[in-house]
Amino acid sequence: MSDTGFAAFPRWLKGELPPSQLAVYVALTFYTDSQDRCWPSITSLAEDSCQGEKTVRRALNALRDRGLVEWDQRFDSGGDQTTNMYRVRVNKPRGFKPQKPGELHKTTPPCQIDTPPGHIDRP
Repeated sequence: MSDTGFAAFPRWLKGELPPSQLAVYVALTFYTDSQDRCWPSITSLAEDSCQGEKTVRRALNALRDRGLVEWDQRFDSGGDQTTNMYRVRVNKPRGFKPQKPGELHKTTPPCQIDTPPGHIDRP
């Protein structure tokens, strides 16, 4: 990933994702190619979204459930798993259901003011 450039998210997503999911979605867009594919590691996504790896995994599953991200597992020639190949949806998926008013805030935890900037919780 280059230190130049920027990432953005589609306007139709505004207010649709809790902060943890939005951070992972934006982190994925740091890596996408011209076909909206990327293959960052969970560790890279955790560092780029300033979250722990477990939080990233939960966010990825939630994003997949909403139709915003898909992925395929990848394996090396020895059969060991490498990074997943992600496909990030930048266009609104067919059948996308917006959050009901007030639903987003039911699942969003309060801010952790006592957490130092850049802190990444490790299991």
